[in-house]
Amino acid sequence: MKAQRKIVWLLPLLLGVNIQVSAAAPTPDKVPLCDLQRTAKQGEQRSVQVGGIYITGFEGSVLTDAACPDQSTWVELDLKSTANKEQLRSMLDTAGKADVVFEGEFYGPGMPSPNLPEGVRKSYQPGWGHLGAFKTKLVVQAIQSVKPVPADHPGSADLSGQLPILQEAALPVYPPIGRAARITGKVVVEFTVSNGKVTATEVKSGPRLLAGGTVANLQTWQFASDVNGKFTVTYTYVMSDEETDSPTNPTVEMLPSLDVKITAHPVKPIPMYSAQGVPATDTSLHEAGHVQAAVQP
Repeated sequence: MKAQRKIVWLLPLLLGVNIQVSAAAPTPDKVPLCDLQRTAKQGEQRSVQVGGIYITGFEGSVLTDAACPDQSTWVELDLKSTANKEQLRSMLDTAGKADVVFEGEFYGPGMPSPNLPEGVRKSYQPGWGHLGAFKTKLVVQAIQSVKPVPADHPGSADLSGQLPILQEAALPVYPPIGRAARITGKVVVEFTVSNGKVTATEVKSGPRLLAGGTVANLQTWQFASDVNGKFTVTYTYVMSDEETDSPTNPTVEMLPSLDVKITAHPVKPIPMYSAQGVPATDTSLHEAGHVQAAVQP
């Protein structure tokens, strides 16, 4: 019987067959979250080990670092190991956040659809997570460590002052009158949130023909019911270089700061003729937010 076992083990050697023993994949180097955010490239994916403050909310989870608190990354869990999973769950249930070290795949800004016009693809970076608000994403495959966030942690005060996660909102649009007049610019609005709902708005600056649509969209925003306070947001309205024969849906980007960028294609003007066969009265933009009729000679 022992002789038979020896023959079985010797056969692969006699036949020239290589026996390969699979080795565990090496643990990726630990990289600061701020460095990952700063160097992230569009379409990039890399294996990383990264630490930070993990925070969960109604609409998702983020990882942040006290050194760059305004550059959070969206987090999705796809765990290959259950180590530290229950410990993290327990800590989140009690505190809502934890000091962690994650291992997984880090993604830079997404690639725009090839079906979009070239002019849009050059400037458009699809976001990750809720409403596409995050530039980067981390897919967690292993939880290396979990600790409570100390009260004297340098990022504790900053975390409490972060903008809340937006839970619901209507899709922003380019105000039709402003779009027809090809008005661009930024509308800055201060808004008040009470029990998660926008209760007051004040336009600080921006073209008048764009402000009304901005406020109307902002009033549809909803946050968690415990969110209260005043915040400031900027809506940026941009016209692309490519004209279209008929109106198309604008491209909407929402940044982690809750700022909104709306890019629309201008519609080609349709020449109008009077009964005498001459061009009818035209309109031209006069000052910010005003349309003035051009007088025919």
